[in-house]
Amino acid sequence: MSLRILAYVLSPFLGVGLGPATGADSGGAELGEVAPVDAQLDAHPDAGEATGEASDTIDADPDEGSADDAGDDEDEDEAEGPAQVVDVVLPCGVRVITAKDASLPVAAVVLAVEVGTRDDPDKLPGLVHALAYQLQQGNRELAPGEAIATAHDVGGLAAMAVGAAQVRFESLVPISQLDAQLRVEALRLRAPNVGRELWLKSLSYARNDDRVKTLVPREAAAIAWQDEGMKHDGRVVGQGLADMLDQAVGAQLARLYDYRVATLVVVGPDEPQALLERVEPLFADLSARPRKLIAAATTPKAPAAAPRVAKLPRQKGDSMVWAVPGNPAARAWAQVLCGTLNRQQRVEPEPPRARVRCTYADDPRRPMLVLRAIGFDPALGPEPLIAGRLARVAAVGLTPDVEPDLAALVEAQRARIETDIGFDLRTPLELASYLASASERRTPATAGLALRARDELLGLPLLPADELTDGLSEGVGEESGDELNDALGDPPGAEPGDATAEGPEDAGAQPGDDSSGAPPDASSGRAAASLAAAIPGLLDTRRAVLLLDPEQDAPPPLHPPAATEPTTEPTTPANPESQPASAPQPADAPAPSGGEK
Repeated sequence: MSLRILAYVLSPFLGVGLGPATGADSGGAELGEVAPVDAQLDAHPDAGEATGEASDTIDADPDEGSADDAGDDEDEDEAEGPAQVVDVVLPCGVRVITAKDASLPVAAVVLAVEVGTRDDPDKLPGLVHALAYQLQQGNRELAPGEAIATAHDVGGLAAMAVGAAQVRFESLVPISQLDAQLRVEALRLRAPNVGRELWLKSLSYARNDDRVKTLVPREAAAIAWQDEGMKHDGRVVGQGLADMLDQAVGAQLARLYDYRVATLVVVGPDEPQALLERVEPLFADLSARPRKLIAAATTPKAPAAAPRVAKLPRQKGDSMVWAVPGNPAARAWAQVLCGTLNRQQRVEPEPPRARVRCTYADDPRRPMLVLRAIGFDPALGPEPLIAGRLARVAAVGLTPDVEPDLAALVEAQRARIETDIGFDLRTPLELASYLASASERRTPATAGLALRARDELLGLPLLPADELTDGLSEGVGEESGDELNDALGDPPGAEPGDATAEGPEDAGAQPGDDSSGAPPDASSGRAAASLAAAIPGLLDTRRAVLLLDPEQDAPPPLHPPAATEPTTEPTTPANPESQPASAPQPADAPAPSGGEK
């Protein structure tokens, strides 16, 4: 099969978004989803076309191989146990993840750098986006546009994605060209070319990119994350960028794009250790340097008895926004919660047409969750209705018997999201892109281990082992069970188990949902407990932001005032070196970004 034909056959399966779409509940992914950037450069006008003629043929019979052989292969896979990947940090500070995917004779290579538009200086909006294009302009070893041409000239794919807190360079090439593509990524960040002509060309590419339409206003995202950098419009190209001198461009490239905050992901037909052995020599000539400490994308704690308020034009006062922790497990369980809320049935004494609609906006580091209430009491605002729905989900996480239908619904959504994510990751490039968002090991006991379970890195919403169920039902997870109990409470005026049999229009029920009223089985209990343990902050309306119009008054608080003012967890600093992940940071303090905020 020629490479030209190979690219044509594979292209429908090779999307390059920052996160997988997971059904109708993810329809609002505009905020976190970063559109791929068409990064072809004028230096290689034909880089997007495959070169070479159809010289290779397929000799194998397409019907070759029986069903018995396929069954034998499945038995062998089961005997090998869970799939594992290699996750190591090389002496130069770059993190490398390698995984096996033998579904196609291709290899995916992703270089993810933990910077994003939130790191733009206030006076230089769009800097990170423009610098990403500058990295396509080559260096002493790579000619301008060579990084793209290396993939395109052999019938492969190349793309670039810029998000709020991560930039990715992605490529898909025939396995025979893997070493050439690895060379590109091992050289990309080394002393990039700078020059007036090249810089203006990079700015023109950045200026021509489409603007990203956000689901949540940037001001509200900044409040939810307690991060002023989230206000930045990363696609704007102002005069300040055009006025930058060559030395300034080079200094910003060196500051922001560093292998010590980068992760190289390689997915191919070979074993993970064999893939790692192909990577290591390419970085051996770099000086040994410790990896920069990248703070976890944790969400701020509740600052008071009421949610934060964002007064923005054209808001209806019916929506609340949550920041979702930026790790794969929290992202997956947030989608489970979203699907559950969209199908959750009404209970008395909620108004007859009371509904809650959820939309999830995916992003590898800054995902968001939006809940919109319908049919609520305007005098009380949307919080009581939303809090009551969330409290019921938290309750079945502790005791599934209080509402068996809801416990079964959580399990049905967990199974659906697990299937959807697995389906989205069936190709090497999608798998590599998702692995690039995997959380790093932070404890000394695990930092030196090379092998990790693939499902662990992917954060799939899997059920825990039976012996862990009791611990999960007590709220053991990333945050304490006390916080989950604080968020639980009782639904305003509602009695557990009083779910009414509403039709699909009012209750949001979907055909095929497991809500028959039968007692929940063990899996239903484990699913609800796992959700409550993984994302307790999303079950607490005090962790949210209430969107109001400037003319609207804030409704009365639902929760009683706290006796003491809780502290606020730090969000990810813009400069990973400036502050360790565990250091406290006041909510009103500027982000330690080297003077850029």
